[in-house]
Amino acid sequence: MIPYRDENPTRTTPVLIYVFIALNVAAFLYSIFTPEGFEHWIMRWGLIPAALWKNPGGGMPPHYVGLFSSMWLHGGFLHILGNMWFLWIFGDNVEDHLGHGRFITFYLVCGVIATLTHALIAHEATVPLVGASGAIAGVLAAYLRFYPRHRVRAVIPLFITAFFVRLPAAVFIFFWLAMQLLGQLQWQAMVAAGQQGGGVAYGAHLGGFAAGFILAGPFAHGRGEPRRPPPDRGW
Repeated sequence: MIPYRDENPTRTTPVLIYVFIALNVAAFLYSIFTPEGFEHWIMRWGLIPAALWKNPGGGMPPHYVGLFSSMWLHGGFLHILGNMWFLWIFGDNVEDHLGHGRFITFYLVCGVIATLTHALIAHEATVPLVGASGAIAGVLAAYLRFYPRHRVRAVIPLFITAFFVRLPAAVFIFFWLAMQLLGQLQWQAMVAAGQQGGGVAYGAHLGGFAAGFILAGPFAHGRGEPRRPPPDRGW
């Protein structure tokens, strides 16, 4: 199920969403064209859990820097496209409600907690973690808390056709969350069987979502009640 828009107009310009998307795109393009080479750049600035726990301050830059820098890197075009699409659809309303200053802190904190969660779960991994999805998972959680009844329009591809649906944000986000939980269970089963856990850091998604859900309330303190959907669009 792929969202393509929400029915939730903002009152302010989502300046930080524009900035974050621009920074992610710029970092991705640089990683492709850097003289160092894409793989070397990802190994250098991504988060490598095993290296982080073995020697946090080692390396250049120090391995702990990856807790922050990894959230600005992506492993491919579809990776960054999917992440920026979700950030575009759901991030503007969260920024609108929290305000610009609080939103940037909220986003970064969720991102760091997400990468740290992955590092704790996959503590022996030597494959670098990259991607903004952990921070964006926190944004999804905040959207769930602020706007659960606002409608999201999505498409469900099915073989050679597709279905278009309009459903409450809570339903869409809980579906997304269920997919992450199932993915994490599969990842753990693969690791327990001595196999590679796969290329998706579900643990980071779950960690970022949990952080966002817990922190959304405190960050929104004093900002008033989120806008309710119009009566004909309520749940």
